Amino acid sequence: MGIRVFDGWSILHFISGFLSTSALIPTHPYLSAVITNIIHLMVELIEKEKNPYTNEILESTINHITDVIFFFIGSVLAILYGHKLFINNQPSRYFVLILMFFCFSQETLRELFPYNWIIGPTYQRK
Repeated sequence: MGIRVFDGWSILHFISGFLSTSALIPTHPYLSAVITNIIHLMVELIEKEKNPYTNEILESTINHITDVIFFFIGSVLAILYGHKLFINNQPSRYFVLILMFFCFSQETLRELFPYNWIIGPTYQRK
């Protein structure tokens, strides 16, 4: 979430792209990249851009685009190098998958229930 082209979340998108693509299906990195990038794009598309209470911009269009690009770059590096990390290391792979599932669930549910999500609402009244 941000309004600038590049922010701290850009790095997190890069790392998420690398880890999720590496861990999802390590024996088929191209398929893993397609699946993870489609899921990530869907999450970006449901994210809200403005706070309806204050009309404050939460995330700009250019930031959405760069988030998708950084996730994709992470996926490309995972195809080239990362999938080898998890082929023979199942405990680490499962840990990363659980972590990615938690992050995906939290982001998606927060966007679907922005007014009353238990971890922290998307929208705050000022």
